[in-house]
This record gives sequence, structure tokens and C-alpha cells, in this order.
Amino acid sequence: MNPRDPAAVSAALAWWRAHLRCTGPGEGSPGDPDYRPPGGCELPTQARWDRSEWVLVSTPAAFETRALSALAEGREMHALVNPLAVPDLAPRGIPVISKVILELDSELEDNIRAARAVLSFLAPSLGGARPRAYFTAHKSIHLYLDFRPTALAGPAPPERLYECAVRSALGVISAGSGLRAQVDPAYLLPKHMARLPFTRRRDGKGDGWAVPVDLGALPEDPGEAAHLLRDAALYPTDHLGRVVPERPDVPLVPWLPDVVAAAAASCEPPPAPRPGPGNGERPNGPIRWVEALLGASVSDGRERLAWLVLAPYLVNVLGLPEDQAVEHIWEWARRSSELARTDLSKFRIRYYVRSAARSGLRPFSLRRLLTDPRFEDIRPELEPVLAPFLGAADPPEGRPGGRRRRDRIPEDDI
Repeated sequence: MNPRDPAAVSAALAWWRAHLRCTGPGEGSPGDPDYRPPGGCELPTQARWDRSEWVLVSTPAAFETRALSALAEGREMHALVNPLAVPDLAPRGIPVISKVILELDSELEDNIRAARAVLSFLAPSLGGARPRAYFTAHKSIHLYLDFRPTALAGPAPPERLYECAVRSALGVISAGSGLRAQVDPAYLLPKHMARLPFTRRRDGKGDGWAVPVDLGALPEDPGEAAHLLRDAALYPTDHLGRVVPERPDVPLVPWLPDVVAAAAASCEPPPAPRPGPGNGERPNGPIRWVEALLGASVSDGRERLAWLVLAPYLVNVLGLPEDQAVEHIWEWARRSSELARTDLSKFRIRYYVRSAARSGLRPFSLRRLLTDPRFEDIRPELEPVLAPFLGAADPPEGRPGGRRRRDRIPEDDI
């Protein structure tokens, strides 16, 4: 993709402004004498480039400058999906949601069929307009279901309200489209990050650029459509104006605000963990159920377990050096890969270990692990391993001798 092509730059700016749900169109790009920033954008937000730290971005010009830099340098860029739902960024602390993403993550041909089913279901509500769709340059297609910004109010904490709202919206859309709802746990977090269109994929899972796509411009045959999508990800400029739209439509699904508001209003707080009798473990000594998990092999959920349980445990409970912690988790992942292939790499493990060390993140308690929705899909596999320890005391919260920091949430794998 040629970053000096005016048509490509103009298209990229239009799609980035749609990502921020800007209501004012804006003109030109930052640095131009006649640049006029878009208005009404969902800001501030957080963004990151490649695998660097997340940064706060507060103005449209700052966001577009950084995105243009990513385009010019062929770098990855992720940004929050619903920035105003993040408690620290929400207006007056009340989470506001304006979109959900339906991830279609089977084989590309199957994803194309599923996307068409969703478009057919939504067509009467949108008057024939099509929701925003992105191809991730790997195999996934992501459909953005936009709607009027809606404040979430209910008896649960803000993070739980967001989870209930997104789960309900995706459940209704999946059922109406005849699809089986399989919600990635990362999508249920307010800090859900998404890959920005017109930025390059560099995680080894695909080649080319993440691009918006016009599903109506694809051939009817799913195989031919998949071939065309892969070519568009490699050479977006060649397909600009046809498969890759130059300007986004942001049609609003009229009934989704009622769905998410009702889900939040009826959302119950998560159950409080019941204290157990204790098991004689020292506050910062070995935790028997985590040691049992390290000794077991699991066929799924290894990234989540490494991120939220194993890395914090080895670093912040046992106090192991970085290299030792990485080797422990890598050996566990290698052994588990005999059950099923995993994309968990040593590089990714080191990222989780360093993130845990920087943030002081403590491992999930056993009760939380067995009730948190992020582990719902693998709970049947975990319960036989962890059932003998359900009466064990949870590890204490916070980091000894220091102030506990907020959990860092890695980006999703869009």
C-alpha cells in the first residue's frame, strides 16, 4: 500500500474517523494548511503501535497523526472499541457504549457465508445499508454493529454492565442470523482493543493490511470471494473503490440501544467469593491449586491462563526472575501443545511476565477463575484439576510493600 497515494490517505482518514464515531467530517490531514479536525469524536481513547505501551490520545489530530505514522511505516495499530465505556474515561464515571463487534473466526470461506447471514438479518432494520466490515489479513471478518451511544445503568459494577450489554447484543444478533454465538472473552471487557484499518498486520498470523471491505462487491462463490479478499489485503490500493470502500457508511441499528440498556438494568453483580478454611499456605509461598495447574495439560485457554494466572503467580507470588518464569510457562505450554496446537509463543509469554512484573498484577483467585466469563468456555476442563482445592484460601490482593495498580489488559487478537 502506497502511503503517498492521496486517495489511499483520504480513505484511511475517513475510516479512522468512523472508528472514533466522529460526527463532524473533518477536512484534510494533520499538517496540511487547510486541515480541519473532525468533531464529536469518542475521545479520549487509548492506542498502541506494534507491541509498545498503550498511550492516551485526547484529540482527533493526535490520533490521526499517529495513525498516519503507522500507515507510512507499515506498523500495527490498535485502539479502544468503546473508549467511553472504560471507567477511567467514561463521562462522569457512567459507561457509554455505541458499538459491538461480531467476530467471525472460522475459515475465511465460512466467515463470508456467516457475514452474509448477518447482513440478511440486519437488512430490514438498516434499510439495506451494510454495517462496517473489516478483513484482518488473516482469516477473520469483523462486523461492527453501530448504534446510538447508550449509557449503561444497573446494579452491577461498570465492567460487569459492559459484559452483560455486549453479551446480550451479540447473542441477539447471532441467534437472529442463525449463528452459534461464540463470544471471545476479550470482547466482554471495556478495554477491548481492535486493529485499526489501513494498518499492517505484523504478528505472524497473516500477511498484508487490515482493510475495510464491501461484502456486496465480492463474488457470490465463497472461494472466489476469499481469494479476492486476500489479494485486497496484500494490495489495498488496487482494490480501492471496489472491494475496499473509500468512504464508510455507519448505519445505526435502531433497536440495539434498548437491548444493551435492558441487559445492563437486569445485570446482577458477580457473586462474592466464599472464604474457605485455608490450607496453611504462606501468603507469598506456593499456592497448591496453581501448582496443580502448572502440572496439568490443558487443550485450550492457554494464553488467558498464562496472562491472568501463571505469569502473575510466578513473578509476584513466588518472586521468580523473568527468565525462570518464562521457562516454567513455556514448558507448560509445550507440554499442553501435545493435546492441541497453540499460538502461544515464547515472545508472548515474556510479554505477559514483564507486564505482570510492571503492574504488580496478582493471580486470579481460584473462585474468580471458576466464575469469570473469560474462562467460561474452558471451565469444564479446569474443574476436574481444580476441584480438590475449592476450599483453599485465595492469595491476598495487592503487592506487598507497594500500591496495587490496575490490571493491564492486552489487546485482543483481531
